[in-house]
Amino acid sequence: MTSSLILRVLLLGYLLLSTVPGRVFAQTLVERLGYPPGTKLLVVHADDLGETHSVNAAAIKGLQDGTINSASLMVPCPWFPEIADYANSHPDADSTTHICKSA
Repeated sequence: MTSSLILRVLLLGYLLLSTVPGRVFAQTLVERLGYPPGTKLLVVHADDLGETHSVNAAAIKGLQDGTINSASLMVPCPWFPEIADYANSHPDADSTTHICKSA
């Protein structure tokens, strides 16, 4: 990189950061989520759903009773259709697709 390009990148970064209100950086994630300062939060994420029926059943139970906050579904797994059906019929559940490459 040439020194001119580096200078432009630094200047652009400074301009972008100087226009952001200072309060955004002063708040913690907990405060931005609406909790009082100092609150401790625990996020429980169920990973790799779709591997087995028992994993799916346990994750579904946890998502429904609130002990699990989020989940990721793996497409190449044998029980993916079961958990995908659940995710499609429960759009309020915080679930996403776990992108993976299989050999």
